[in-house]
Amino acid sequence: MKAYIAGTGSFDPPYAYDNAFMGRFVGAPEKWTPERIEHLLGIKKRRFAIQLNGNTGKPVEPGGDELVMAEYAARQAIESSGYEVGEIDLLILVSCTAQRGERLHFGRSAHDLHKILGLRSDARAEERDAGCGGALFAIESAMESIMSGRRKVVLVVASSMPSVYMNRDQYVAKDAWLSPLIFGDGAGAVVLGQSLNGRGIIDSVTGVDPAQPLMEMRGDPETDTQLAYWIDAQTVKRAFGEYAKKALDELIARVPEAADADAYLFHQVNARVLREFTEKVGIPHEKVPVNVDRRGNTAAAATLDLLDKEVRSGRVGPGSLIVLCVVGAGAQYGAMAIRL
Repeated sequence: MKAYIAGTGSFDPPYAYDNAFMGRFVGAPEKWTPERIEHLLGIKKRRFAIQLNGNTGKPVEPGGDELVMAEYAARQAIESSGYEVGEIDLLILVSCTAQRGERLHFGRSAHDLHKILGLRSDARAEERDAGCGGALFAIESAMESIMSGRRKVVLVVASSMPSVYMNRDQYVAKDAWLSPLIFGDGAGAVVLGQSLNGRGIIDSVTGVDPAQPLMEMRGDPETDTQLAYWIDAQTVKRAFGEYAKKALDELIARVPEAADADAYLFHQVNARVLREFTEKVGIPHEKVPVNVDRRGNTAAAATLDLLDKEVRSGRVGPGSLIVLCVVGAGAQYGAMAIRL
C-alpha cells in the first residue's frame, strides 16, 4: 500500500505588485530599481491578499486572514480528490504567519480550519510552525500515517500571508528590507489517500541542520506591534544549493528513476538562485516549472501551489513521475519522488 496524491488545490491572491511599486514601498526607489530587483531575485511581481499603500509602507486596511486562503485551497483539493469532507481523517496545517492574538498558540488556526471545513470530530487537526520546507515534511507525515493504517485520507494545507506583517518602518528598523521584496501570499493543499495500484509516494528523504536557521523573526512578540521576517540572504543562497543537492542525491540513490523524472518541483526560493542551481546540476529547463517570478516566494505554500498549477494545466498527470525538493528555514531540507 502507498499514499498517493488524490487531489490538489491553491489560492491566487487578488493584488499584484510589480518591482516599481515595491521599490517605493520599501522607501528606496532610487536604490531598488525594478531592474535591480529582478536581476538579484528573478522576481517581476508578487501577489498579496491585502492591499498595500506604497506611500505609507503599510496595508491600506489592517487585517486579512490566512485561513481564507487556506480554506479555498483546501476545498479545491477535496473537490478534485473525489473524497468527501466527512472522509478526511487528519488535517495538517503548515504556516509561518499565524495570526497574532487568539490564534498565535495552541494550534488554534488548525482547529479553526477544521471547524470551517466541517471535518469530523474524530479527525485529528495538527498545526506546524514551519517555513519553506514545511509542506514536504507534512506530506511525509501524512504518508506515514496512511501507510500505518491509522488514517485513510489526509488533508495537508500550507498557507502563508506575510502581507499582514508588512510595515516599512519595522522592516527598516530591523534591517529586514529583503522580505517585502521577495515574499508573497498564497496557499496550497493536497489530499492524500490509500493506493493499491502502484501510484503514490515512492520514497522521500528529509533532514535538518539547526546550525543554519536561514531566517528569524526580529522583534519582541510581547512588546512590538509588528514583527519583521529577516532573511540571512547570503547563507540562503549558498545553503539552497548545498541542501537541495544533498537531498536529490540521497533520493536518487534510493529511487534511481528520480534522476529522469518528468518534472522537478523545487521550493520557489527565488528565480535566480533556482535557475543557477538547476543549470549547475544539469536538470533540463523544461522540467523545472517556475512561478516565483510572478507570485513571489510563498514559503511552505509554494511547492503545493506549483503542484496544483502543473496538475490543472495538464503538464503533469496520472502516471507522471515528479520530484519535490525543498529547502527552508530551520534549516529543513528534503526531496520526494511521487508517481501521480
